[in-house]
Amino acid sequence: MKRLALALSIGCGLIFATSATAATSARWLHYPTCSATTTRLTCTGSATGVRSLQGRPPLLPMIFTQAHYTCAENPDALGYAPNPDQAAAFGPPVQNGRRFTVSFTPPQLPVGSLPSLDPAVDCPSGNWTREPNYSSVDVGIGENELAFVLYANIGPVEAGAG
Repeated sequence: MKRLALALSIGCGLIFATSATAATSARWLHYPTCSATTTRLTCTGSATGVRSLQGRPPLLPMIFTQAHYTCAENPDALGYAPNPDQAAAFGPPVQNGRRFTVSFTPPQLPVGSLPSLDPAVDCPSGNWTREPNYSSVDVGIGENELAFVLYANIGPVEAGAG
């Protein structure tokens, strides 16, 4: 009886250890790096231990950032794109051990602005100038903007020529 109890406790321990390892095995092989030109932000990296669960969406790389804009006739009007609760860009499904690339090309005009949240009100002429740098950039791998297996805080990215 003691042998059976010992075998069951070892078996249960292995099952829980395997489940915990499977849940925490995702890791960066190459921590994401990002570069920017005046027209595009591009991030690359690679990961292992990432896999979609059966019946669930594939795991995608995502860029989280915002492009910032200033109105020509109203410098107090600040525009942004995309909306704060959205990923700026999605890449193709991540494959274990393979390098991924995901790029964000900001729109010509902001989708929102401060203080009124309406770009047309804050900048009646519509003459917005986009700042070429990105003050905050993050890269995530997950099913969507709310479900991640990996996340990297990259920080500011300055635009080079392009």
